[in-house]
Amino acid sequence: AAGYVSRVMVMPGGYGNVVFVAHPNGYVSVYAHLQRFSERIGTYVRERQYKAELFEVDLRPGATELPLTQGEVLGLSGNSGSSAGPHLHFEIRDDHGFLVDPQRFRFPEIVDDQSPVIEALALRPLGIGSRLNGAFTRLELYPEIQTDGSLTLPDTLNANGELGIDLLAYDRANGTTNQNGLNCVEVYADGEEIHFHAFEILPEEFSRDLNVHTDYTTARLSGHRFQHCYVADGNDRLSVYKPSSARGRLRITPGLHRVTVSVWDSFQNKTTVTFWVKQAASPPSTPDSLIVSDVPTTLRWSVEENTLILKAQYLKTASSQAQFLLSTGQRPSLLPAYQRDNECTYLWDLRRGLPDSVRVDGTTVYLGFRKMLVPGRADVVSGVGWRVDVGPRALYDTLYLTAQTRDNGLVLGPEGIPFRETLRVSISPALPDSLRARTAAYTFNGSIERYMGGKWDANTLTFGVNELGQFNIRTDSLPPRIQLLRKNKEAIVFHIGDDWSGVKSFRASVDSQWVLMNYDYKTGLIWSEKKDSTLPFDGPLKLLVTDNSGNTATFSADFSVPFPAPQPPRKAVKAKRKKR
Repeated sequence: AAGYVSRVMVMPGGYGNVVFVAHPNGYVSVYAHLQRFSERIGTYVRERQYKAELFEVDLRPGATELPLTQGEVLGLSGNSGSSAGPHLHFEIRDDHGFLVDPQRFRFPEIVDDQSPVIEALALRPLGIGSRLNGAFTRLELYPEIQTDGSLTLPDTLNANGELGIDLLAYDRANGTTNQNGLNCVEVYADGEEIHFHAFEILPEEFSRDLNVHTDYTTARLSGHRFQHCYVADGNDRLSVYKPSSARGRLRITPGLHRVTVSVWDSFQNKTTVTFWVKQAASPPSTPDSLIVSDVPTTLRWSVEENTLILKAQYLKTASSQAQFLLSTGQRPSLLPAYQRDNECTYLWDLRRGLPDSVRVDGTTVYLGFRKMLVPGRADVVSGVGWRVDVGPRALYDTLYLTAQTRDNGLVLGPEGIPFRETLRVSISPALPDSLRARTAAYTFNGSIERYMGGKWDANTLTFGVNELGQFNIRTDSLPPRIQLLRKNKEAIVFHIGDDWSGVKSFRASVDSQWVLMNYDYKTGLIWSEKKDSTLPFDGPLKLLVTDNSGNTATFSADFSVPFPAPQPPRKAVKAKRKKR
């Protein structure tokens, strides 16, 4: 529809090249990851880039500067910014800036008579007394199509306590293989609705809250984004849920229960999966078939909601207890909650106290719990050489913070928990004053270190984190890399990069005049875009690249020297004849 360009941005990450179009009806359409703008919009942007001598710009044209008519081309789709492949990222926002489902506008180009696809369900325990087939564990289940065309889970589930249902599903449309989002989800238990959510409008400032609408941990580990079919603790801002006393939680009572999960797309195509669950008999209080072993007992642990899960192998007796050493000095003991395949599981409610360590049959594991942090309250956790500041709005749910120091670093846990706002971490490493300017925080995921930055105050470095993990303090004294790929009167192309802190900025000039260099951080390529395409490049060429630690690299050349430089002619060499 007709309108005008109300905003246009160029950035190396994020949306890349993006255009916002304001329409007379109050809606704004957004076109992101563009390869390039139309000539008229491109000229407008380029003039302002040259005026500011900046590649990255955020411009707000007036209503009369860049008007658009219906059907006018505003750019070409592409792969700019944080994009995994060429495509058009399209949004519609209302006059409040809220994201609106584009399918509401029934674009004639989109035809959809296909039902959504339910790939999997996952059930999870929501309390320490909950069990799924006898275990305190998340269970993924895959629907099967029956002879009558219905979709069901293959087996009846045995369960106890309170469960949550997660859904992995997507929508399809005619003539495309894209996996689109769903419009609404509904859950019934024994004919009674226990959960309903629908995505029609979403305030952009609440988009981070989608991390608690979905299974954030599973998404990080596998890339599969399951939606919660219940309202998670701390998820109090999203208005997509229908009020329900059950809040989507499936409470298992005696007997057999029929559960249905139905999903719709914006064209009201529907898919339903049905499964059955019955209350299981209470498990025995102690293991009944444990094979004892002389091998040293091994322990591993994790945290789920308020529950510490401790798994032990090679126990010495069927009644071996886990002894917890609490920060208060108390030493409570627990029998195994259940046994599975000669492995015993102990469950500890962290609200009863934070254990420093736990010991089973002579084997001790250090847990490192420091403090229970609750939402809505500012708090501080500290140790020798480190400190964590938590704002009152940072947490969605109770956090049982663990911390262990490393050489010039800190490991914070549990991992895989999203935050509403960043936590501030401060570390005071043993470091000479001369190195601080080029020393920063990096996060380490097991194979790759990523620059976090930070700000120095005396001998303390402070930086913000959006999730917990391992944080290292590193000094980067290596300059960035520059490789000239093309240089002629019409175009300049470089490959730039940095092995540690990453490229922060670059500046190119020809004959001492600033030259616009477009940047694709995914490939490390920068390439020139002239202010006046009719004027050839001439004079000294200079490129300065600076990394995030302040190291610099410079490239200098002159257009009077061809690139690549001509090589001296090789002498012809006659091939020797083979002797017969």
